[in-house]
Order: sequence, then C-alpha cells, then structure tokens
Amino acid sequence: MEETRREIAEEYGSSAAVVRQIVLHELKVGGVLDENGNAILLPGPQGVSGPKGEQGEHGSQGNAGKNGVDGVTGHAGSDGAKGERGLQGEPGVSNIPGPQGERGEIGPEGLQGLPGEGVSKTDVIEIVRDMKKRGSI
Repeated sequence: MEETRREIAEEYGSSAAVVRQIVLHELKVGGVLDENGNAILLPGPQGVSGPKGEQGEHGSQGNAGKNGVDGVTGHAGSDGAKGERGLQGEPGVSNIPGPQGERGEIGPEGLQGLPGEGVSKTDVIEIVRDMKKRGSI
C-alpha cells in the first residue's frame, strides 16, 4: 500500500510539474508573462470621466522669478521737464532722392551684331511646345 501511495505521489508530482510548465509557456506565448515569468502590465481602456470637483482655495504666492523682485506694482511717475533742443547734426547722405533731370536726346543706333547659328521656325515651335508642357508659359 505504501509503495502504491509513493507511485501515485511521484506520478501526481510530475504531472503537476508538466501542467505548470504548459500553463507558463502558454502565458508567455499569449503575452501575459515575459521570458522571466514576470507579468506584462498593459493599460486598459480609459473609463468615463467623473463629475467636476469644487474649486479649491487659492494657494500662497510663489517665489520671485530668477531675475524678479518681490513687491507691489506702483504707479507711473509724472513726466520730467522738457529738455533743450540739440545741436544740428553733421551733413550726410539723404534717403530722399533729388529731382530728376530732363530726358536727353536718343543716341545713334548700334552696330550690326555678328551672325550666329540660326534657329528655324520649326525649332521655335518645338521650344514653345516644350515650355507649355513644363508649365513655363
């Protein structure tokens, strides 16, 4: 009888270990546990916002800023007495252009240019078509 009890305990113990290993493996494959057996915590969906709470009391005044000074804002002082007119400055360049003179007479026509490689009417048509296709004109 004792031997049978030991056999059952051994069989049950090894079966429990196998079941445990299978469950752990499935939890890892399913993304519930990491490779070390630690739980992977995933945030759930956000719930409905609750009602707005009552307004709290005003807090105490904070410290002065880095370059600030504590104190109450005062009033602006009155204007001082008007000063004397300063000396005239040095003459300089003006931003305002002077008056424009009358148009002079037209000069003689220039010399004839050197003859170059000609462009045919067909070439001009092709250039215009290409410019239209590219959206230049």
